[in-house]
Amino acid sequence: MIETLNLVAGAVSTKDMLPVLTHFCIYDGRIQGSNGRVAIDAPCPELAGLDAIVPAEKFLKAVNACQGEPQLKLNADKTRLTISKGRFRATVSLLQVDDYPREENAAGEKTTFAQPVLPMLRMLAPFVSDDASRPWACSILLRDGYAYATNNVVVARTPYKWTAGDLALSAAGIDEMLRIGDEPTAITVTEHGCWMHYTRCWLKMQLLQGGWPEALSKLMAQLATAQPPPLPAGLLDDVQLLKPFFPDEKMPIVLTGPEGVSTQDGQHSAAVEGGGLPKGAFRLESLSLVLAIATHADLAASPSPWRGDNIEGLLSGVRV
Repeated sequence: MIETLNLVAGAVSTKDMLPVLTHFCIYDGRIQGSNGRVAIDAPCPELAGLDAIVPAEKFLKAVNACQGEPQLKLNADKTRLTISKGRFRATVSLLQVDDYPREENAAGEKTTFAQPVLPMLRMLAPFVSDDASRPWACSILLRDGYAYATNNVVVARTPYKWTAGDLALSAAGIDEMLRIGDEPTAITVTEHGCWMHYTRCWLKMQLLQGGWPEALSKLMAQLATAQPPPLPAGLLDDVQLLKPFFPDEKMPIVLTGPEGVSTQDGQHSAAVEGGGLPKGAFRLESLSLVLAIATHADLAASPSPWRGDNIEGLLSGVRV
């Protein structure tokens, strides 16, 4: 039971703006958690016969404290649940079953993936934005044989076999897929959401409202003819040496040039000689993301095309 509870707990809300979403929904021998953006639903035979909306954190801690399969007992009016084993006993308050916005499993057609999903997600997840004002960037887009991600400064793509039209996987859904760590056996996409089917559960994520900007195609067209040169060995290490010395910690700008890499001048500054790089200026975070995965980059171009092992993209610089 603990393994199933931990699996579903990832989707439970940690904020109490909607208190019901901080609860597990136990029904028909299954358990569900949802935070309004993703939902995870799994069978749990040990809970068969119990229909209840229990506070997730307290219920999980109580079951853990039992150190084995607990005894579960509802009070007469079904407003409290007692969890006990041996010398331990805890009682939690329940919400009304009808108050929980329980998600249903997909009724649409299941489609199998042509290739594994997790390696693609692991590769692109670092480039997914958390900027809620640009919701399209808070996703990975599957389109025309590629998977795309961007943080609005770097755009990255990797070949991926997907031919069923545009599909944007939400950041919240991506996080849970990576946490679950299993390859989904199939996917269902309807107007109401996207379901990932697993052998031990199903996961539903919301669909992106509105699509990615059409400018993406024009940007990616630049990669077709780009021939970025190899990056100097150890460049990422050189850039990381600058981290403690940026004069403005909130705006860490890395300057590149024939002499190597440096910070801007200020009360604190640093430089690392070597590299023979073209002149440029880049945000530390975005440049580091690219250097961690790229083998080639044209830092003289704006935006700068780059390539790595089965991945490529564009990096935007900054004006100084």
